[in-house]
Amino acid sequence: MEGLNALFASRRFWVAVLDVLISTATIIVGRYGGEQDVSFLLTLVGIYQPLFLVVIAAFTVEDTKAMQLAHDAEMEQQQRLYDGRREESRQAQEIALAELRFAELREIVAVAQGKA
Repeated sequence: MEGLNALFASRRFWVAVLDVLISTATIIVGRYGGEQDVSFLLTLVGIYQPLFLVVIAAFTVEDTKAMQLAHDAEMEQQQRLYDGRREESRQAQEIALAELRFAELREIVAVAQGKA
């Protein structure tokens, strides 16, 4: 159902529907109308159809750019999260190393006090 909602929200879909309706009207008039009507409608369709294609292409470019920006933002957020975890890991390693050195120093002090 979500895909259907996305389709009905799509600007490209509605421009394509409009193009189909106009083409259908042209066929119907061609079937039942006079020769002048058909010629006139075919000329109009010929004029407007490239415009519909340009509009659909422009919508596609806009949508692609928006998706790319959203993807870039998501990747940036993931990178910040990764960098934060890496920094936490580095800090944890430094703390563990400092605790190990402190334990070594306590052993040295204990040995030194025992000999004194």
